[in-house]
Amino acid sequence: EELAQKRFGFEAGRVAVEGRAALAVLRVDPTGVLARAGFRPGDIPVDYHGGESAFCAALQGAEDGGYSKVNVVNLTDLENGRILRRELEIPKVQE
Repeated sequence: EELAQKRFGFEAGRVAVEGRAALAVLRVDPTGVLARAGFRPGDIPVDYHGGESAFCAALQGAEDGGYSKVNVVNLTDLENGRILRRELEIPKVQE
């Protein structure tokens, strides 16, 4: 988990959303892969079958050399009453 965070340039952790813990991107390295994909601090991966597993699958797809898409909502937007789902495309990791 820590290796993926370093490789893609982010830090993740748990945040409370509507009384439940959710995985969120807490910090984004401005020169990292996720920054290039458009991730912002506070982004929470979402998916019908579970955002965390979809996010992990997208990271694995990018690691395997492809582009992978993931849907996110931002914690700040949610706190302000806005549900703005964004589809981000994670580029493959450069060696």
